[in-house]
Amino acid sequence: MKNELIWLRFRGGDAESIKQAIEDRSEFTAVVSVADVAPQTNQICLVSLQDDESRLSDDGPELSIDFVGVSQLGKWIATGKKQLKVSGVVETGRTDVEIVLERLDGRFRNRVDTNFGEATRLPEKTSEALLGALQGVSQSLRAGMPGIQSLIAELASIRSQAEGGIADIERDAVVTSLEIFGGLRLRKEILRGTTPAQQAATSFLNRLSHYNVREDSQINLDAMSFPGFNFIKPYIQSRVDVSNGTGETLSIINCNRQPLEHTLGVDLIYYSHVHQSFVMVQYKRLSAKGDSKPTYYPNSDKNYAGEVDRMNAAEAMLRELEETEPSVASYRLGKETLFLKFCEAKQKSSLDNSMASGFYIPLGLWNAFTAAPASKGPKGGLRIDWESKPRSLNNTEFCNMVRSGWFGSSSAQTDCLKEIIQQTIEADRMLVLAETSPSQNRPDQLRDPFGRYTDEDDPLGWR
Repeated sequence: MKNELIWLRFRGGDAESIKQAIEDRSEFTAVVSVADVAPQTNQICLVSLQDDESRLSDDGPELSIDFVGVSQLGKWIATGKKQLKVSGVVETGRTDVEIVLERLDGRFRNRVDTNFGEATRLPEKTSEALLGALQGVSQSLRAGMPGIQSLIAELASIRSQAEGGIADIERDAVVTSLEIFGGLRLRKEILRGTTPAQQAATSFLNRLSHYNVREDSQINLDAMSFPGFNFIKPYIQSRVDVSNGTGETLSIINCNRQPLEHTLGVDLIYYSHVHQSFVMVQYKRLSAKGDSKPTYYPNSDKNYAGEVDRMNAAEAMLRELEETEPSVASYRLGKETLFLKFCEAKQKSSLDNSMASGFYIPLGLWNAFTAAPASKGPKGGLRIDWESKPRSLNNTEFCNMVRSGWFGSSSAQTDCLKEIIQQTIEADRMLVLAETSPSQNRPDQLRDPFGRYTDEDDPLGWR
């Protein structure tokens, strides 16, 4: 890709909207003419804003460069126009364009259009000279430029090798925990500050640097209520704590006995203090070879039989501890506590706040599916993909059900969690533990876990 800059310029109400989007989300979306801009993914964008306040000011520059970010191509909006998302935005401090141009050689200066018109694309050599001069003037851009370059390198790496590894499955376990705990808004807020991966085998939890990732001896296990923590202490790699709108805390811990490249798989265990229950998810990768569709073949996975046996043994332990007379708090829609998630482990950039595309199947349904003759192929083999799967739950359905306490163990069953944790670690699987804890502030009974008042309508408009 050529190092050609895109220069976006906004006035009036558009400038106000862009400025607000940057303040809220550190990114914004614009529409550009393909003929004029020829936009590409991973280009550096200069952003000039001239709102009513700056336009009427006597002491400000006539034209300034206010932000620099990285572009990602979006969908077609109309004939000849395409959506452009600009992320990883760095503020430049309203840098006067005239001061920047004074640093340029005349042959480059004459190619820069200083009229406040439509978005433009600058030639490669002019772009390099202008960006260098801009860094010379703006100290904040000099400080932020390494982050922009890391982001571009990460995006280029993902484009060349989209298939992800264990770290990408770990990412989904962390993101799923955030979604269950705080919903879409909190998930996006947390993931917005993810640092770019420096290498493919980088634990995702360690990339949430803005949430002060704690490692090894910094982690206070006494503050956690999970059973079995003494066993996992030697295998803890990192921990992150986040809070929702009511002051409740979600603690996410990464445990792994093996180096990342030798880890066989990932399990997620989510514990809710509200419902006194846990849910466990074992991840299976849907892999696509060549032009084939993403598929999982149990018979080709040498670890599959032992892992399913382990899950069934855990399920048997839970059955022995079922409460004969469930309380209101421990009522569940079903007996399911253990699930398999079949997902496409594609690499995702630090700008992506989505969950991995996939589906959840309860262990009981999976056992029934694999035992059914209809699930076998002509040669007796078993495969699962988007078309051959049995009934399943998508990301939204699963997270909503766990959040509401409709799935999960009873309070009596939770005591056997330490045995499941031990089995997981000994199986050389990464374990992502996510535990919620109550707010230390005065309880506000009028608000739900998202901070909304309880008399508000739910998302579908029903009370």
